[in-house]
Amino acid sequence: MRRRARSDGRQLGGGGAGGWRRDTLSINLDTGPLSGMFDVSAFAGSDVRISFDWIVPESFTGPAHAQLDDVAVIGCGDGIVQAGEQCDDGNVAPGDGCGATCAVEQCFTCTGEPSVCVATTGPACEDGNPCTTGDHCAAGVCLSGGPTVCPGCEVCRPAEGCVVGRRTGCRASLVPKKTQLLLIDKSPDKKDRLAWKWRNGAATAFTDFGDPRTSGDYALCVYDASSGPASLLMRATAPAGGRCGTKPCWKARKGKSFVYADPGRTPDGLFGVQLKSGADGKAAITVGGSGDALPLPTLPLGLPITVQVQAGQGPCWEATYTTAGTKKNTSTTFNGRASAGP
Repeated sequence: MRRRARSDGRQLGGGGAGGWRRDTLSINLDTGPLSGMFDVSAFAGSDVRISFDWIVPESFTGPAHAQLDDVAVIGCGDGIVQAGEQCDDGNVAPGDGCGATCAVEQCFTCTGEPSVCVATTGPACEDGNPCTTGDHCAAGVCLSGGPTVCPGCEVCRPAEGCVVGRRTGCRASLVPKKTQLLLIDKSPDKKDRLAWKWRNGAATAFTDFGDPRTSGDYALCVYDASSGPASLLMRATAPAGGRCGTKPCWKARKGKSFVYADPGRTPDGLFGVQLKSGADGKAAITVGGSGDALPLPTLPLGLPITVQVQAGQGPCWEATYTTAGTKKNTSTTFNGRASAGP
């Protein structure tokens, strides 16, 4: 007489007819109690039912007995580092260095079986915020670093990172109509011209400009604010440091102003920038550009527009132009004076 025990595992809500999946393991019991293994790893995360069926001849009168002596969890959480695992500390709880999928969590190191995880201090990590950089570990915790430096005319948003956008809190002129913007688009492009004069500005200390002789590019940005979110119409950069010809591009004058001069007008056509410090009504900024490399916006302009000069990750200075202060807005020329408010 042969006796056979059969166990089957079924996954609730799984595939197959009626939502069940059946697998069969046969164990030969002719020589007495034996053991077998049924792998249910394919059912991870689901309810599993294991049953035993006896198949015997009709002449068998018993007794018969089957029992499940031991259930071993084989996989993540069993304390054994297997293929596809970086660690295994005997549980699947996150936050202890070895995570729910048996991957080493940042700011920890894990060794051994079961894995022993130790918090680290110093290594780089990622805090999940694209607007910080230089994140680092401290006693198992990822600490945020300094702010992300976005290119000129862009801002950093935690959900997106660096994107085109106007800065907020920029300083304005106390007499907006004294702030003029001139754009000339001619053919050939070497006749193109830009002039922006921000006058009678809000108080700006010399130190507010940073030191563009060594770091912090300056950018002139023209944004279309006529409808919806502001879009970028023009970006022209005066890079920090460097040499323009045989001379430094940036110079400081008597601890009151910085002057940028580039006869080569690289990279974006700007030949001059002047940043002048002063009390309320005395601060001033001028920007000039010309030639083929100048990335002029398409004229005529849709109004209103906002012009900002941005200092690296430092302050910004702005003016807004509406139809009220516009003298000329054609396919070749824009000439206008700023209006109050954005």
